[in-house]
Amino acid sequence: MEKFVCFLMCLVAFVSTASALKCYTCESDKLDGCIKSSNPKDVPCGNPAPNFVSVCTYKVFHDTAKNTDKVRAGCDQIASNLPMTKDNIPDCKQLQPGTDLKECRVCDKDLCNSSSVLGTSMVSFLCLPLMYLVTKFVLS
Repeated sequence: MEKFVCFLMCLVAFVSTASALKCYTCESDKLDGCIKSSNPKDVPCGNPAPNFVSVCTYKVFHDTAKNTDKVRAGCDQIASNLPMTKDNIPDCKQLQPGTDLKECRVCDKDLCNSSSVLGTSMVSFLCLPLMYLVTKFVLS
């Protein structure tokens, strides 16, 4: 009986460590539409196809004709023999005509594909005091 219980415990431990990758899934017309505070759904990616691995992606596209942005976060798959880069994500290298890729991130940890909390404009705004001090004291 003890061997059976030990076997079950090992089986449960193995199954829990082999669980599917979880990614945030979101599609938005706003750049901040997929941040964690907007509560995007987290979903398991499921089992990848043979010789593939599941990855989480975060993509920002710009429609040049409409001058609008589209954000997509979710699960993708990459061939297991390829590096985990945006060059191996079809959406990030084969763009629709009139569409620019602003950002494409690929990661393989649970829930690693949320939007950055600070946008570029916020980072620039926070750097202004530092720039002022540099110009005032260092360059004078």
